Amino acid sequence: MQTRFGQIADPPRTGKNIFADRIFILAFFGPLMLQPLLIYIPLLSGIFKITHVSLVQLALISALSAMLLVSSEIRKAVFLGRKALV
Repeated sequence: MQTRFGQIADPPRTGKNIFADRIFILAFFGPLMLQPLLIYIPLLSGIFKITHVSLVQLALISALSAMLLVSSEIRKAVFLGRKALV
């Protein structure tokens, strides 16, 4: 399926098991696991000059990042779903 700019669009993931896709699992949960390592291991936080954040702040950052993914999937489902009906 192509978008109006000629790019091939990903089909919406509605009705599919997104946890069966190993690339998705790695792309989504990999950074969630690496962020605390970068923040709380003193050697890594010194190399990247990162200050410590509380777990509440880290949860807020993770939730805001996840909202982008969810909103993108909803947009794809709505936009491509309407186009399929036409």
